[in-house]
Amino acid sequence: MRITLKEAKSNARNLRIVKTGFGCWSISCDYRGKCLKTITHDSVSMDNYNSDPDERRRWGHPFLIGYRSLCSHIIRDNETFYSH
Repeated sequence: MRITLKEAKSNARNLRIVKTGFGCWSISCDYRGKCLKTITHDSVSMDNYNSDPDERRRWGHPFLIGYRSLCSHIIRDNETFYSH
């Protein structure tokens, strides 16, 4: 999945996050015309996603890395679920 910083800032996949408990988030995004959902405990990706979109570190944009990680987590979980 190749998402650019511009697409991530405009929320191209319509990523939605709802905190459901201590260290637990319900995340969903649009993929191939469907709204896919899952639960995650990945606090590192959440911290990266919640950083400033214009922040840049030596290894890249944390916001973009978090966005990609969360979207791919949703897609991966749903593809393995539907493949059985």
